[in-house]
Amino acid sequence: MSRSSLGNAQRIHLIVPELLSRPMLDMASCHPYNPDQHSLHTLLSRASSVQHTALNFDHALFSLLGVETTTQQDLPLAACAARVELKQNDSDWLLLEPVHLRADQATLRLFDAQVLGLEAEEINALFAACQAFFAEHGLVLERGEGQYWYLQFSQCTAITTTSLYEVIGQSIDPLLPVGDDAMYWHRLMNELQMMLHTHPVNVEREDKRQPMVNSVWLWGGGSLPTIKNSTFSSVWGGAVEARGLAQAVGVVHAPLPSGLSEINLQQLSAGDHLLIIDSLLRHAAYQDVDDWFDAQVQLCRDWFQPLLEALRERRVDELVIYPVNGRCYRVGRRHLYCFWRRVKNLSAFKENVPGRFET
Repeated sequence: MSRSSLGNAQRIHLIVPELLSRPMLDMASCHPYNPDQHSLHTLLSRASSVQHTALNFDHALFSLLGVETTTQQDLPLAACAARVELKQNDSDWLLLEPVHLRADQATLRLFDAQVLGLEAEEINALFAACQAFFAEHGLVLERGEGQYWYLQFSQCTAITTTSLYEVIGQSIDPLLPVGDDAMYWHRLMNELQMMLHTHPVNVEREDKRQPMVNSVWLWGGGSLPTIKNSTFSSVWGGAVEARGLAQAVGVVHAPLPSGLSEINLQQLSAGDHLLIIDSLLRHAAYQDVDDWFDAQVQLCRDWFQPLLEALRERRVDELVIYPVNGRCYRVGRRHLYCFWRRVKNLSAFKENVPGRFET
């Protein structure tokens, strides 16, 4: 008797944003077919596809873990991250990251801190200056162990923001904060930008012809979400906010291994396990098609081919893949024998929903 018939099936869920990005698939169409991609082609072609509408990666993650989301307010990414890095559970926070805004014709395009090559001394000096600036305006700026800075409020501000990963490489004009308090924040950011422009760190970087840290991006405001019972037994991977969200909903979290070979499937409990694989996000955001294609092929080697083999060998009962493209793909062992479903190229799975760089 199989595990499934006993009611203790083991299901692996993978959320892989930008896996089937229309713009990236279009740009990658000139790349030669790589045999390692066949496993992903097979899984998607044999799977049952159903609608799974989510605004973006963050909304998909929150909804999968049982947290209600709405377009009218931010997802509390900052509060989830602060739970881990600052050990804070009862405050309202915004995430801040130092960024470079580059004039591009009539727009300003955003480049995040990871591409600026900042030294530790530069980050420390800029943080101290920003902390003093916000203190003058009655706001508290904290710093975690990782890349994030945290701005604390006595109560949540009335703005809706856009997640950093959706903005990098993009024009910021249509993505600036909106809401009743938006003008206050626009004015505050303008003052901060003037301060940063004359900061010694930026003066030196400009002399060296290095990109300046001429602004910050803020997003993810709010307090910890209302908790519901999650259907997942474990969550693997994701940034610090994913770890905090898992803790908030009472789910065990672990770092994502480099591949399925580092997970002992026999020791996993029955039930649902969520793997967050976000290695394609930055490549898609900066439209780096070569690195995106190579990273996708690597995912096939590390995850999709081993998972396909695990399905065939009855070590996993079912896979569910969420590319955050408006669909999810559910494949069990029985689906692998649906030979009438021919194996298709990835371009066949581009959905009629807006892509990362489309409106």
